[in-house]
Amino acid sequence: MVDSCGSLLVLTAREVGKTRRIAALRMHVERAIGRIKSYCIISNVIPLSLADIGFDIFRVCALLTNFSPPIVQ
Repeated sequence: MVDSCGSLLVLTAREVGKTRRIAALRMHVERAIGRIKSYCIISNVIPLSLADIGFDIFRVCALLTNFSPPIVQ
């Protein structure tokens, strides 16, 4: 790994383990976001007249995703 100055950084075993755990969890988060995006209601442009309830629409889609089969077995 290279820092912003261009010198090499060596990660400790603990940091490598932590990075791997974060990467594994990140995959699950990306899958969950993909499920939320699959709802047709948020695939279209939301008119400005409904902009104030845009977050509520997203929240309902996220809650509906909870009724889907689990991502991780």
